[in-house]
Amino acid sequence: MGIWWNAKRPERWEETFKALEFVKKIWSAPVEKMSLENPIGYLNNHWMKPTQIIHPWQFGQEFFKATCLWTRNLPLLVPTKIVDRGEYYINKNGIKVAKWSHTTTGRLKEKRAKIASRTFEGIANAMADQWSNT
Repeated sequence: MGIWWNAKRPERWEETFKALEFVKKIWSAPVEKMSLENPIGYLNNHWMKPTQIIHPWQFGQEFFKATCLWTRNLPLLVPTKIVDRGEYYINKNGIKVAKWSHTTTGRLKEKRAKIASRTFEGIANAMADQWSNT
């Protein structure tokens, strides 16, 4: 798979490669336990497969957002409260897209990046509850 999201914006390739190198440096740190979180994208196709893929709807929030976790010496995150997956639509490429994410495209692309990159509260709470005593 190529750098499809940067195909029309090649100036972003350099930033993508820098981000990948940054993640590799973090992962190579001599830390016993670690978790990295990022949406499905470049990392799981060009670095390594995630340990686990979760969604906010598995942790009490009605949102559809596949989220990758790369963990070291931590147990898999256990869903805490399964709820409705939230609203989504199928785009022209046949890909399921969350409506909450799509509502911030177009004129509001800068806001979309901040919204799309957030860690949902239900997931963060599960991480704190389940991993704090490991």
